Amino acid sequence: SDLVVLLSEGQVRGVVRDDAAALHLAHCLRSVVHYNVASYHRGLLPGDLDVLADTIASFAVRGVCADPAQVDAIERRPELVRGNS
Repeated sequence: SDLVVLLSEGQVRGVVRDDAAALHLAHCLRSVVHYNVASYHRGLLPGDLDVLADTIASFAVRGVCADPAQVDAIERRPELVRGNS
């Protein structure tokens, strides 16, 4: 899949953690997104959908990023925050 390819390329560049296979990371990311979106639609996660999306994105970035300091830098870039493009 495209996600596996992107994660593999990130591992080669050293920006994605390499202690797990790209395929495994991709399945973990898909599972987090799917579970949270399904829970939201079933009414199990009340609240603002944009807040949930931001939470999922932050969790995903922290889960795959090789360098925790880079995560902070990514989250501080306003052009990467939804609504600021």
